[in-house]
Amino acid sequence: MSRNTRIHAHRMIQVVKTGALDTQSTEFDAWQTPTTATWHILTPVDTAARLQAYRDWVMSVCQDEQEDVYAEDDLFQAGEPVSTVIVNPGRDHIDQLDEWLALLEQTGWEVSVDAW
Repeated sequence: MSRNTRIHAHRMIQVVKTGALDTQSTEFDAWQTPTTATWHILTPVDTAARLQAYRDWVMSVCQDEQEDVYAEDDLFQAGEPVSTVIVNPGRDHIDQLDEWLALLEQTGWEVSVDAW
């Protein structure tokens, strides 16, 4: 059975209308990880180290790629490229994770990393 890394957060909230306490939760759209990578990510005890292990794994499976950029009116890319850009989907994913974590930190969420 495959085990994947799950990055999620929760916080206690009070329902204004009733005054009842409830748990609010959210989850980051983590990439599917091989089971061996999941166990490696979960080896550290603290969340910060687990998040760093996840970041390291993402960057280990991605590399910079050069993509051609074509003119706006060259929809079918029939002409020559006007420039090239370096892209890295792993770097973009880590940036999204860091933005998500920063937002959660500002609003009182408790982040967890586990397997599911």
